[in-house]
Amino acid sequence: DQDDVWFPDKILTGLNFLEGINEPALYFSNALLVDEHLHECNATVYKNKPCLDFFTLCCAGGLLGCTMIFNPALASLVKENPLPKYVFMHDFYIAVLCKLCDGKIFYNTSATMYYRQHGKNVVGVKKDIVGKVKNKLKLVAKKSKISIADQSLSLMPLASDLEKKKWLQKISQYRNNFLNRVRLALSLKMNVSLSLRMSIILGHR
Repeated sequence: DQDDVWFPDKILTGLNFLEGINEPALYFSNALLVDEHLHECNATVYKNKPCLDFFTLCCAGGLLGCTMIFNPALASLVKENPLPKYVFMHDFYIAVLCKLCDGKIFYNTSATMYYRQHGKNVVGVKKDIVGKVKNKLKLVAKKSKISIADQSLSLMPLASDLEKKKWLQKISQYRNNFLNRVRLALSLKMNVSLSLRMSIILGHR
């Protein structure tokens, strides 16, 4: 994004990951956290490899959009299926669309850019304990204006795989009643944090 700083090989590294792949494919990388003056914070966006399975991505998202690169096959899918009216985040949607169509997602553990952190971040990463706890509480307490239910409903017409379609249907109906929320929150299909499961139980995701 406009306030971040790319490493010189950021684009080329991503292209190398996707070289020779004909099916829909998406690449993203880690990033180094820096303050507003570009001083390193001795931390990265991801400590561990994020879960990239379809079932987790539908509820958690979590790909760093400013590092994403996708190939022509996925670009064609995005053009054919433009962002629906109700979409949680554009990079979230593209990642789920990729997995929905049996595409591949590649994660580069190495950082390819400086991810600047300051008070004006639209989406930021907290590195200190207090900041992390506040973020977790905010995730649980704040109700999303556009939910994973809205996005899943938009994606359902694109699903040909029965298991994936049933999962999208389950998410799309999760806010309807308390039992639906509990069923989704306790599902073992997805690998998500306790705070996100609590947010789902409250119908806030």
